[in-house]
Amino acid sequence: MPAISWGAVAVCTVVAFVLGGLWYGPLFSKPWMAEHNIDKETFKPRYSKGAMFSITILLNFVAAVVFSAFLGPAPAMGLAIGAGISTGLCWVAPALAICHMFSSRSVKLILIDAGFPVVMFTAYGVIFAYLG
Repeated sequence: MPAISWGAVAVCTVVAFVLGGLWYGPLFSKPWMAEHNIDKETFKPRYSKGAMFSITILLNFVAAVVFSAFLGPAPAMGLAIGAGISTGLCWVAPALAICHMFSSRSVKLILIDAGFPVVMFTAYGVIFAYLG
């Protein structure tokens, strides 16, 4: 098993959660909801906030652990940032874009949803380079 920087994993988990709150909150909530035809006043979520937040934190943790194993211990800043951008832009974003295209989603929604993992994994790279 590769060396995992557990402190950096913990920081990544929290940072990803906060970034997601900002991304899908004040930064892009209005266009994201408009693209989904969601009315904030009448929308009834399928899952409780507690369940959504708990699962989100767990999935952020899993992504951070695997990304840490992928990067290895104490990666150079350039490598870590490049790996973060590449992971988000070249692996996760295309997968989301494909799913969104076959769901007849707009380019705007694809950019919002696919942009988040690019930012998240780039932040992971910075954190692992700095703390790893």
